Amino acid sequence: MVIKSKRNLCKQQRFQWSVESHNNSGGAWDNAKKYIEAGFLYVNVKGQVVGPDAANSIQLGKNSEAHKASVIGDTVGDPFKDTAGPSLHVLIKLLSTITLVLAPLYYFLYP
Repeated sequence: MVIKSKRNLCKQQRFQWSVESHNNSGGAWDNAKKYIEAGFLYVNVKGQVVGPDAANSIQLGKNSEAHKASVIGDTVGDPFKDTAGPSLHVLIKLLSTITLVLAPLYYFLYP
């Protein structure tokens, strides 16, 4: 489905899109911090991300600038996950319940 503008979306679709975006971005920020803390982030002299076996690779971990930035990102991402996740769960349950209740009605009205 191609979305041309936000005006074409109904309120429920905008809400769902916003909640999914917040939930995913909060999880991504949390995972980025865990990735750096585990010592999996390597950069070269130019600051580009490289693999651990690359020449002149520098391992970034705790107390690095990348870790400080990821802690700030995680601070922003935690409320996103904590508020958007439960509301997304409620939305999915509500939509599935409505679908199950109305499915027989559609079946009998439109055979």
